[in-house]
Amino acid sequence: MGESDLQKTPAVAKSLFNRGGVVIETDDQELVAYLSFTPSQKTPVLKEATLRAVLKEAHIEYGIDDDAVREVCSGGRTLKRFVIARGKEAVEGKPSRLDYKFPTNPWGAVGVESEDGRINFREKGELPYVKAGDELATVIPGTDPVIGKKVTGGEIQASLQLATGIEPGARVEVVGDRYLATVDGGPRLDDHGRIEVVEVWVVDRDVDIHTGNIRFKGPVKIKGLVNSGFEVEAKSVECDGIEKKAIVKAQENVMVDGGILGGVVRAGGEVSARFFNSANVTAVGNIEVKLSIINSEVNSAATVKAQTVIGGTVASLLGLECVNLSSEASRATVIFGIDPIKEQQMKDLVAKKVDIEGKIALLEEELAPLYTAREEAEKIKREVQNLLAEQTALQQRRAKVPDGDASAIEFFDSRISELEKQIEPLKDRALEIKRGMSEFEGMAEKEVELKKLRGQLAALDEHQKTILSSIEEQETPPAVVVKGAVLRGTRFSGAHAQLVTRQDYRRVRFRELKSTESKEEIKPGAKPRTRWIIKPERL
Repeated sequence: MGESDLQKTPAVAKSLFNRGGVVIETDDQELVAYLSFTPSQKTPVLKEATLRAVLKEAHIEYGIDDDAVREVCSGGRTLKRFVIARGKEAVEGKPSRLDYKFPTNPWGAVGVESEDGRINFREKGELPYVKAGDELATVIPGTDPVIGKKVTGGEIQASLQLATGIEPGARVEVVGDRYLATVDGGPRLDDHGRIEVVEVWVVDRDVDIHTGNIRFKGPVKIKGLVNSGFEVEAKSVECDGIEKKAIVKAQENVMVDGGILGGVVRAGGEVSARFFNSANVTAVGNIEVKLSIINSEVNSAATVKAQTVIGGTVASLLGLECVNLSSEASRATVIFGIDPIKEQQMKDLVAKKVDIEGKIALLEEELAPLYTAREEAEKIKREVQNLLAEQTALQQRRAKVPDGDASAIEFFDSRISELEKQIEPLKDRALEIKRGMSEFEGMAEKEVELKKLRGQLAALDEHQKTILSSIEEQETPPAVVVKGAVLRGTRFSGAHAQLVTRQDYRRVRFRELKSTESKEEIKPGAKPRTRWIIKPERL
């Protein structure tokens, strides 16, 4: 131990002994004791007994370096702040901590990189979702604090850092060292840093560049707007409003406290809002608008209700109920008695079928030469097998002919030779076909693709049958009920008939009915015909 150790030690803070050319000093925490010695005629060399007595008088009790003592006492040289004793530093304890199995900061991602290397700052990935019983975190054990020791014998206390987040939050249980979810939902940290599982993911602000697009397998409640250009995809969605070019998709309901202004909504359940303006909304369930539907495309497999419908198109299976329909500036189109969702599904399905049928036709055209060659190869194979069988039979009969029967031997040899001449060109042709087939690029892959496409086409046919079988006549005929005014020029379309109103109506119901021709409409000698009409009826 020498002067180099001083570079790693605390600065000198106080003197404990100073007499006869010997100085003992320590740092402010008393972790290191330093010896300085100036030889004199009276004390040219420090004796070990003298030095130990000095250390005792200076109250240096712990960590005395015996090697350093012997080195100091081995010669009479000047020493300056030579480390003679070292204490033990206190070590703070570390708390147990959690190894999280889910991202604890769902908004932390910058964005998702696309194939062209650009960053989509709106897309931050799907929010975490767990099932009941899934592991959320495991405990990593901490360490106990280590008490330090001063060179003067006193203790240096060590603190233990307080753990945060160890206590489980709502809907979380601890089994051994594992934190488990007790319900299906989204794992996150609560305001106290504890793990909790939320069945409804709450976003305490607008959906914007800070949150990115929201994608969650459970329900989502947004305490703000879904801003323009952003998307929300969840089991169900509640929000304050949906702006232009925003997209909201829900497996179940979409509930909007305000309005849908130019946004797109797709719901597997119901949709409710204060107003629609230039919106595009499709729902499997009912659609209810407290005020106006203005210049919007609205589709429901159930009913649509609103105060006023101005412009745009409202399509519903069971009908529309409103107070006022159309305005002087913009007439509306109402389609009822037709399931718009199944209609769109059928259109999409037919488009897919046409696309697949086209791909199948192209593949069959490419594979046709292969199939022809394969058939020819199989035919040649059978023919060669027959000739070889005949040749073998002749060879067996030839072996039984007596050596003296020259004519019989000549007959069999001649026939065997003829068969050989027939077999060789057939084998050559088969080899040529085989080579040609092996050179057919991607033959196996194309056949696999063809089989896959035929399977997809069969599945689409079955889906089409399912959709068609689900389209049945309604027990309660669909109707459009207007409790206020309907302006002339409003367009209606049912499953069988169409109507453009030629006058204004008040308090009226429009239904699709069968009508028989009047006597004046029947041509001479013809039977009366029944046709569908859309008929307005007073409420």
